[in-house]
Amino acid sequence: MRAEGVERQHPFTGNVDWDGSDSQAHKVYPSEDIEEMATYPEWFEEANYYAIKADQLNAIGYQNQLWSTASVQSYFLTNNVDPYEHFVKYGNAENISPNSLFVVAEYLAAKAEQLNEQAYQGKTDWNEASVQAAFTEIGLSAWDHYLKYGSKEGLNPSNAFDQDVYYAAKAQALNAMNNGTGYGEYGNAWTAALVKEYFDDHGVNPLQHYAAYAGETNEVSASTDVTVPADDQVTVDPTYDVYTQTANNPAVTELAVNAASDSAATITASMTVENAAEGTVVTVTINDTNYTLTSDGTNWTSSDAALAYDSET
Repeated sequence: MRAEGVERQHPFTGNVDWDGSDSQAHKVYPSEDIEEMATYPEWFEEANYYAIKADQLNAIGYQNQLWSTASVQSYFLTNNVDPYEHFVKYGNAENISPNSLFVVAEYLAAKAEQLNEQAYQGKTDWNEASVQAAFTEIGLSAWDHYLKYGSKEGLNPSNAFDQDVYYAAKAQALNAMNNGTGYGEYGNAWTAALVKEYFDDHGVNPLQHYAAYAGETNEVSASTDVTVPADDQVTVDPTYDVYTQTANNPAVTELAVNAASDSAATITASMTVENAAEGTVVTVTINDTNYTLTSDGTNWTSSDAALAYDSET
């Protein structure tokens, strides 16, 4: 699906109506032109957007109800909200992904891992929260950063999409063109590195290219496994919420400490609950006795004098 009246040429096959030539690809259809746009760019997945928007609404507790893909879609339809227009105006800044192959938490984790390897700014403790804060400071969402910098830096948009795998598959497709004589200046000698170089030089984003062309003639097969190998996948911090941009703590957390009932020794256990919202309750169970800590948003308090703890949340 492409916008009417937009004619661009694919750098490899010569197809027109190519929408991937701009490194700021989310700007291909400026917001002021959205009302005139009949369809969405291929990389925008409407159903996925409803699902991720539901996650975001549940994370912020919007209207105190449980949202689902269906209820978000119904809300948009009832209130005449165009999902792509919503993404451009609001969703992008809310960290709502426009494509299932772009996972905000995994992208932030990948960037944090890269910064730690580089000891960027002398730090090796970058995480999703600090990366998000750095993006926000320069006015970029995670999606913006990926389009403008991330793909060129070699960052995968998620564990589900390995850019290097796609570059290699694209090289094979180019080499197989014209009965095996290949395509363009490199003929049948394209490599993954050359494809990446071409994409970078011409502002082609690999995820958007995949979404637009995988499965078409002379392109990468839609059945190609582009998943990041297990050993190379990033691990996200389960306590960080990309929508509220705070620690995602459960309302009640239990910590069991096993000790002999007749022990007079000090029992030491470690559990850190950071950025706990006001009203968060932690229950510590020692020898079948429950001790509670309650957060006021800044400090922990407890009515149990026998319990020693670090009061700072």
